Amino acid sequence: MNHLLPNKAIIIVGRISSGKSTLAKLISEKFDVSIASFGEYLKDYCSTNNLQTDRKTLQDIGEMLIKENPELFLTNVLKYFKAPDRIIIEGVRHKAILNSIKLCCKYTFSIFLAVPYQIRYERFILRNKESDSTSKSKLDFQIVNEHPVELEIETLMGDCDIRTLSFDDDLNNRLTQFLKS
Repeated sequence: MNHLLPNKAIIIVGRISSGKSTLAKLISEKFDVSIASFGEYLKDYCSTNNLQTDRKTLQDIGEMLIKENPELFLTNVLKYFKAPDRIIIEGVRHKAILNSIKLCCKYTFSIFLAVPYQIRYERFILRNKESDSTSKSKLDFQIVNEHPVELEIETLMGDCDIRTLSFDDDLNNRLTQFLKS
């Protein structure tokens, strides 16, 4: 798998509606770095295999691919995005994936978005993602937030280089230093 991974990877970890995609886009635009998204890969995987692309199906398929072979899942995501030498890997939810990236990439910088539950729920209500149901109740959010694919995320916090709520000056400075080194 070594030859498939980029030299430098910025890894974004966070619970549902923590702002992973938004942060990835901000970093991508500011530093001209491509994005590989587990969520986008799963949407394409489901479409290609004539499966629904609703949130539950995406979560179930992601969980299945992790259980079957996490390294193959990572490899397929990186192949799908034709990972260049520097990349943002958005949507990491499992220790096996995080560890594989850290072992195989020469340089990594991992970001944990530590956004409180209530803020994530408010973002969930406002966001307009095709995979979300039209119903945006507290119960709907609780169900997707407690899916097994989401539960391991908190355990990754201590394995990340920085914990943050958003793209702030500290994160900007650390990313600038990481990408220049």
